[in-house]
Amino acid sequence: MWNYLKNQWIHKILLLLLVDVCTVVLAIYGGYVIKFSVKTLRVSLDLAFQRLNFFLLICVASHVLSLYVYGLYSVLRPWGNVRLFVSVLFAIASSTALLMIIQFFVPGYWIGRVVLAIQFPLCVTGIYGWRTIFYGSRLSWIHRRRLVLLGSPELIAEFLRGAATELSFRYRIHGVLFTKPTQERVEGIKVYKGIHEVLADPEADAIAFQFMDPSLSREDLRALLERSCQGVEMSDLVTLYKNLTGKVPRRYVDEKWLISHLGIQGGPSQAYLKIKRLLDIAISGLLLLGTAPLMGIIALAIKLDSRGPILFKQERLGRLRRSFHCLKFRTMVEGAEEKSGPMWSSPGDPRITRVGRWLRRLRVDELPQLLNVLKGEMSLIGPRPIRQHFADQLAKEIPLYELRFALRPGLTGWAQVNHDYANSHESQVEKFEYDLFYIQNVSLFLDAMIMVMTLRTVFLRKGQ
Repeated sequence: MWNYLKNQWIHKILLLLLVDVCTVVLAIYGGYVIKFSVKTLRVSLDLAFQRLNFFLLICVASHVLSLYVYGLYSVLRPWGNVRLFVSVLFAIASSTALLMIIQFFVPGYWIGRVVLAIQFPLCVTGIYGWRTIFYGSRLSWIHRRRLVLLGSPELIAEFLRGAATELSFRYRIHGVLFTKPTQERVEGIKVYKGIHEVLADPEADAIAFQFMDPSLSREDLRALLERSCQGVEMSDLVTLYKNLTGKVPRRYVDEKWLISHLGIQGGPSQAYLKIKRLLDIAISGLLLLGTAPLMGIIALAIKLDSRGPILFKQERLGRLRRSFHCLKFRTMVEGAEEKSGPMWSSPGDPRITRVGRWLRRLRVDELPQLLNVLKGEMSLIGPRPIRQHFADQLAKEIPLYELRFALRPGLTGWAQVNHDYANSHESQVEKFEYDLFYIQNVSLFLDAMIMVMTLRTVFLRKGQ
C-alpha cells in the first residue's frame, strides 16, 4: 500500500494539506481579530482561544474535504489560473455554507457567522495563493527517471496502455526490450536488441522486468543486480504496474506470484476483521437512523411513479460464496428480466423508471443495503456483491476469481471509486483487478481512503 501511495506522490500531497490546514486556522483566527478589533490584539486572540475549541477541527475538516471533492489535491497542475481560482472559490464557499447550516444544530460550539464570512475571502486568497506558488515553483517539480521495460510484447503493450497517465508522473519511457521475437515497434521509443545494450546504456536509470521471466538467465540477473548496486532502480514489471495503477494485471499473475507478492497466505488479521465488523454495525446503524426520513420520501416516490414493490430483492453471493438477498430500492419496471434473463444494465436502459434514473444518478438506490451490512451479510467496504450467473461466467475465464469471496462484499469498494460503472463482462474483468489490489492491501487505512473517495464520487453524482 505504501508503494502505491509513494507513486501518487503522497509527500507532496501532505505538503499541500499541511499548508491548507495552517491557512484555514489562520483565516479563522484572523476573522476573530477583524471582528473583535478591540483595544489590543491580545484581547481578540484570548477571546478566539476561548471560543474556538472542538469546532475549529470541524471547520478545518470541512474545508479540506471540500477541497478534495473539487479535485484540488492533484500534484500536477490540474487547470489554468482562472479555473483554479473558481475551483478554490466554490470549494470554500460550499464548505462555509455547510458550516453556517451546522451552527443551528451545535450553537454551543459556534464561532459566529460573521467570523465565517470574514474567513471566507481570507481562505480563498490564501489557498489560491499557496496553489499558485506550489504549481509555479519547484515544490511540485518531479524528477522523472528514464525507464527501460523488459518483457513480452503483450505485457509491455498492456503496461503502456494501462499505466500511461500514472507512468508520466514518475517515469519517462526510455526504451523497451522484448523478451520474445516480435516485429512490433513502439513509436518514439528505443527498442533494444539485447540485454547487453540495456546494461551498457548510461542514460537508463530505472529498469522494470518480470522477476520470474524464464528468458532471463542467471548471468542476466547477476548483471542486473550489479547495475542495481550502481544506483539503477530495479522493479518487478507487474508490481510496478500494480503500484502505479492500483490494480493487479490478472493476465500476468499466477498462484506463485500471488503468494510471493500479495501476502495473502493468512488473509486479513482477526483483529482487523473484528474492528471492521464493529465499525460496520455502528456506522450502518447511525446511517439508517439518519437517512430514515429520506428513505421514506424515496419509498413514496417509487410507489407513485410505477407499479410494483418498493424494495427489490436479488440473490447475490457473499463471503465464501454464501448467497443472500441483497436489498435495493426498485429502479426498474416490475419483472424487468422475466423475458430477457440476467443482463447488465446500460446507459439509457429503457427498463429504468423515471424515479429510478434519479435514484441511480444520486447513488441512493442502494441505501437499503445498510440493512445487509447490519445483518452481517455485507460490509461497508469490500468487493461489490455479484450474482451467481455472472460470477460463474467470470470464474471460467479468471482462474483466481474465487479470491474475491475471501471478504464480505461491500456497499462501496476500491473498484467502485477507481472504475466507472461496470455494465459489461469486460468491465467486470477489469474491476476484478482492482479487487485483487484491495485483497492484498486490505486495512483500516485503505478502508478510510475508500470512504473519503466514495463521498467525492457521490458528490459528483457518478452513478448509472
